[in-house]
Amino acid sequence: MRKLFSVALFLCALVSTYAQEPEFLFTNNLKDTLRLKIDYTHSGIHILGPEVARKMMLLQETYTYVERGTLMAPGDKTIIKKPDIYYSVKKLNAYYKKAVKKGSVDETQATKNLTSAVEKSFSIFYEDTQKFEEYLRTQKKPEDIQKAFDKIELY
Repeated sequence: MRKLFSVALFLCALVSTYAQEPEFLFTNNLKDTLRLKIDYTHSGIHILGPEVARKMMLLQETYTYVERGTLMAPGDKTIIKKPDIYYSVKKLNAYYKKAVKKGSVDETQATKNLTSAVEKSFSIFYEDTQKFEEYLRTQKKPEDIQKAFDKIELY
């Protein structure tokens, strides 16, 4: 009976371990911002302050590039690398802008959350983020997207 109980306890612990939300571990590459040559004079005005405006511009410069037109397709195309991460951060940006304007979220908390998400998204750009991107695809609400970014641990 004691063996049966210990086996059942072990199985419960095993199932609860696999049922937990995933954690994502990536290298901290924030120091790589020094190598980018970005003119921040065009970063614009952001409701959460100039620091957030610069970081959003840094995100755009990192995750997008313009592919020049050809003879067959004369228009320029903007290509987005890792679109799941990029659009998730853009969704958070729009959410926090609206929430601060409505007064449903404190400005300092919104700035902290958005800055954290932008810094983490920049830091993981050169990493293999396939599992994180798959997880992000399942998250539709901005609160869930923020929780997904909160699960990222940088080392």
